[in-house]
Amino acid sequence: PKGLAEMFHVCEPETALLDKSNQNLLLGDGLVDIPAQGNDPSCQGELCNIERLCDYITTYSKNATELEILADIARKQHGGSDDDCMSVDWKAYLQQLAKPSVADFGWRSWLWQTCTEVGFYQTCDETCPFASFYHLVDMDLEICNVAFNITNVYDNVQATLDHYGGLDISAGSRVLSINGNVDPWSVLGLQSSPKYSLPVEMVEGASHHFWTHVVQETDAPEIVPVRDYISSVVMDWLVIDIDSSDYAYKLSSSSALRGTED
Repeated sequence: PKGLAEMFHVCEPETALLDKSNQNLLLGDGLVDIPAQGNDPSCQGELCNIERLCDYITTYSKNATELEILADIARKQHGGSDDDCMSVDWKAYLQQLAKPSVADFGWRSWLWQTCTEVGFYQTCDETCPFASFYHLVDMDLEICNVAFNITNVYDNVQATLDHYGGLDISAGSRVLSINGNVDPWSVLGLQSSPKYSLPVEMVEGASHHFWTHVVQETDAPEIVPVRDYISSVVMDWLVIDIDSSDYAYKLSSSSALRGTED
């Protein structure tokens, strides 16, 4: 454990990984950050998107082992200097989450929603592409217990499914579902349209709701038409005429998925 901790520049390497919960924290979601959810093709950082990360790995010294390459990436992602060690302390992490404080990134708010409504835990079993059986659902349930004194997560998730119907939204109408096929969360959304007034679109090469980001000249060609498509569908539902020259229906499925009636 000490050797691995030193390689990955873990704080307090002599003792940090002696604790099983700390091992799970370090290995459970992979040793490095792969920006699949927030993949931005136009970003400029050295390791800021999937393409740049893959390029860095494939052009690395042929004499380096896979573990050495991962360790180098991990150090860069955590600052890169000797003063920027990686904190791996499960108990301290729980204590921090238990503090009722507001943070800019809203992490505690999201955890509250997972505990009270949706679950959505990113566990890892034998089908995982990285370290299996380190991140188990018990870790997420412990967060709910320590941070919010919530112990009935399974009941809460079932109540949400019962109330909203899960993926079966066929009783509704005028719900537009957009997903990007690079987004890991896309598997939790609809993959095909259940009926005419519930259009579904999968955007090739797009990450997590990338079409909602600020418009940039570097936006991928798939992003521009999906923004037009979203606008056209909403305008149709609101019965507002628009100039087709301003909102071109460029997606192949647009004409089939638009509409106000079943």
